[in-house]
Amino acid sequence: MKTLSRLTLACALLGLCGPAAAGKTVVSIGYLLHESQSLDDNLNQFDRTTVSLANINAGDWGRVVTVGIVDNLEKSASYSGPANNGEDWSTYKLAFTGDFKTGIKGLNTMFKNVSYYNVNGYENNLALGLSYDIKALGASWYFSGGYMYSTGSNAWGTDFQGDWGGYHVEFRLDKPITDKTTVGVQYIGMHDRTQQHADIMYGGVSETDGDKNGYCADISLSYNFSKKIKTSLALRQLHAWYGYKNTANILYIGAQYAF
Repeated sequence: MKTLSRLTLACALLGLCGPAAAGKTVVSIGYLLHESQSLDDNLNQFDRTTVSLANINAGDWGRVVTVGIVDNLEKSASYSGPANNGEDWSTYKLAFTGDFKTGIKGLNTMFKNVSYYNVNGYENNLALGLSYDIKALGASWYFSGGYMYSTGSNAWGTDFQGDWGGYHVEFRLDKPITDKTTVGVQYIGMHDRTQQHADIMYGGVSETDGDKNGYCADISLSYNFSKKIKTSLALRQLHAWYGYKNTANILYIGAQYAF
């Protein structure tokens, strides 16, 4: 846990952020509703609230985005019940992304760190690589890819440290369809993870045959009531992704306030 704490503190000190105008901060409150089969396939997951705080810093040098998330805030993360038995708990997540301009239009060097922690363990993934963003066809496009360094610990106390291997891939598209409505598509994947990473974090009790490829895919619709307030609806699919060992289909309903 000390490794996670050091990484989390380092990310927090680097600055809070998000992909938009300089100085913007966004508070989001939402609910994650799972398909029933998805809960059967992922017995340590449950429907829950989610609260996040994102801050954006952008300039001629590029942008830095940090997002802090707490799932199931109303349930203390100090809950000491047996792991992996369907009991609910809080989960803390921190995502940091830095895209720094190279001098070539749209092309950036990319640094990304994502971590989560709950009573069942933690996982931290760092990616170093390149990103590219552009506005075209009336939409905003973002692509990134990088090589990963991962650490983690599972519900049975098995951990791994300092594991280079695997590739981060991300695609995001945001397209306004009216003055107030925007459609978004996002895919984030971790591919060709090391077998140790896959088995310990996604291999279940046997810690074997874990999937080396995982992803999070969203299709979203947002409506802006004003420049500060909007609501969002997203269909999300996860697979071998931050606590989900199998495929899960989720509906996200939320509201955001920007200042």
